[in-house]
Order: sequence, then structure tokens, then C-alpha cells
Amino acid sequence: MIQKIFKQPKLVVSTDSTLTLPQVTDFLFAKEAAFIPIGSREIIEAQKCYPIFFIKDEEGDVLPFAVMGITEDKSLFIDDKGSFKKECYIPALLRVYPFSITNYNGNFSLVIDETAQQKYPGSKKLFTTKGNLTKDAQKIVKIVEEVYADLQRTKKALRVFDTLELLKPVDITIEVGEKRYIFEHFLIVDQEKIKNLSDKKIAELYRNGILDVAILHTASLSNIERLARIASE
Repeated sequence: MIQKIFKQPKLVVSTDSTLTLPQVTDFLFAKEAAFIPIGSREIIEAQKCYPIFFIKDEEGDVLPFAVMGITEDKSLFIDDKGSFKKECYIPALLRVYPFSITNYNGNFSLVIDETAQQKYPGSKKLFTTKGNLTKDAQKIVKIVEEVYADLQRTKKALRVFDTLELLKPVDITIEVGEKRYIFEHFLIVDQEKIKNLSDKKIAELYRNGILDVAILHTASLSNIERLARIASE
């Protein structure tokens, strides 16, 4: 999903003196990305605007995704000028653009989208002449690291969904006028299986915050109709 956002990803290395801090002024970079992964800390706000589904990554881990469009290549919440729909939560991964964290040769490394440097040239350097992050860069990198740490914690915490087999595949159909759109291979929480858990297990999920994730995800599904309304505008 992030591949749709980062057009020219590049590892950030201290020996690259050309790197600067782009001042991104719009969200056009995410116009073609409708499914955005979110961390558990974001769900309480994201569920107010978007349906939240779960998707398994290549490693078999589960992450919640904010669904922002009825086709995966178009966000309904970003207009042609790159403005985000008012009063809607902006996922953290979009807010920290043009930076991200990637697993490179077994290590988590900082990545920048060179496209942003070309479109939004920055005057502030990323590194000092000694190869250390500047103070401005340190603040930004800390935020990026916090965002990706939340995603990793969420992955780890949600493994219990797999262990307890609490997720089930679902296909969602959205009708806009005479057109029909189908979301396939998404996962949702199986409410019946949660109801059949022991009181002890329910209490454990509640203390770990997992039950809150399940409840907010379920509540968010009412936003499917909202997507259809926005698409028809």
C-alpha cells in the first residue's frame, strides 16, 4: 500500500549531503492510495471517518487499515489540489511523509521519497557536516520512529487474533448508482467467536486493549455507506 505513496524511495545515509527536509504542503502524494495501515493508537480517531478492516502482510502479521476509497487506487478524502477532507483524521503514515521506516537487511532504516525532495525543495539540511542529524531532523525522525513503533506494537498485539482465530474473511459490496464495487480478501472480527470466549480470556483482551480494537473496528464498518455517499457526490 505504501508503494503507491513512495514513488522513489531512498535509504537515508549520513554521507548523502544532498538530503534536505522537504516542506510538504499537500497530500497529492497519497491521492492514489485508498488503503492506509494504522496503529492501534489511531483507531479511536480513524473509526470516526473510515471503515477499518484487517489485512495480513507477507509475513502473516495482521494490521488494521483505514479504507479511504471504493477502489484501491483512489482516495476519496483528498481532492485534486491535495487538500484533505475537512474534519477527517489524517493517518500518521501520511503525516510523516516523505519519511518512512523499512526493514533493510534485517535492520530498520530511515527512508525518504526523493520525489518529495524534487517537488518540495527544502533549505534545511538533514545532516550536519559531521554526519549527524540536525536538531530539526532529530525531531522529525523521532516522530517517524514513534509512528512505526506503534505499527510494530500493533502487529505484535494483534497476533492474538490469529491465535484465537477471531478473524474471518469477508467480501464487501458497495453500490454507487448503477456501479458495484467489491472489496475482497479483507478480514473482520468474528463477533460470534468473541462471544464464545471465556470470561477470563475476555478480561485479558480487555486489559491488553485488544477488545477495544475489536469494538472500534466493528463500529467503523458503518462508514461503508459513507464511502458510497462520498463517491456519488
